[in-house]
Amino acid sequence: MAREWVCSHSEYHAATYILGNSQKDKFRESRREYAQVYVAKSKPAETTTAMRLGQLVHTCVLEYPEWQARYACEPSTFTDGTVIKKAKAAHKAYLEDFRLGCVENNRCSVDSYEHALCEDIRAALMGSNLTRTILEAPGLTEHSLVWHNQNTGLQLKCRRDKVLGGNILVDLKTTVEPVNPDSFSRIATNYGYHRTAAWYLEGHHDWTGETARYVFLLVNKTTHEFGLYEVDSEAITLGHRQNQRALEQLARCYESGDWSGEFAHSVTKVSLPRYAFNQE
Repeated sequence: MAREWVCSHSEYHAATYILGNSQKDKFRESRREYAQVYVAKSKPAETTTAMRLGQLVHTCVLEYPEWQARYACEPSTFTDGTVIKKAKAAHKAYLEDFRLGCVENNRCSVDSYEHALCEDIRAALMGSNLTRTILEAPGLTEHSLVWHNQNTGLQLKCRRDKVLGGNILVDLKTTVEPVNPDSFSRIATNYGYHRTAAWYLEGHHDWTGETARYVFLLVNKTTHEFGLYEVDSEAITLGHRQNQRALEQLARCYESGDWSGEFAHSVTKVSLPRYAFNQE
């Protein structure tokens, strides 16, 4: 049975000995890279600007008091109104002093552009009755679970953005794509949102014994338009199958110590896509 895990964001992601959804996806992408990052630990886990910005947006939108207390916006101008230009040595030194002061006060400095972006996204969401209700409603936020997969025994984890009414899981996502249904369908396919939903729903069911709904709150980072979407049951079933297959393969890799690719042990015959035969 799943158990609650009280931990910070950094503690959650540092515990790589417990398998998270993103680690499972890394294994699906490349067994070799998974082994380098999480088994041999010879390669650091990937961190990108987009990942960092996503975490900032999550904190601002879902944990606003924490956002206000922990993060400080870097100044974009001096007190006399002069624009700070990071390329200038004196200006750069001024920012470094500001960042040092943040560290000394146990705060994190945030670039003024990123800070404004986070605030603008939150303002857009709070401007809608439905999303404001979701964000202000009582419920678990940034809530972590740990459980064992029944078929493999692997220890798994998830960190839910928000849980409403006990059985509605809300997942905040940002994108640069349009947020209409057709676009969301493509995004969900490309980024495996159906597998994400299936993973989190498995943990929730193991914790409560109940079936939940999984709702994506998709926000465009440029226009701040947003939509609420739920992948259908057929997609969730596919996600469960794909996740289980990946976990079974992962368990075998741990047992054998063989992290070579799935198609490295035999010759696979393939055909060209159909459009290739229309190019004669």
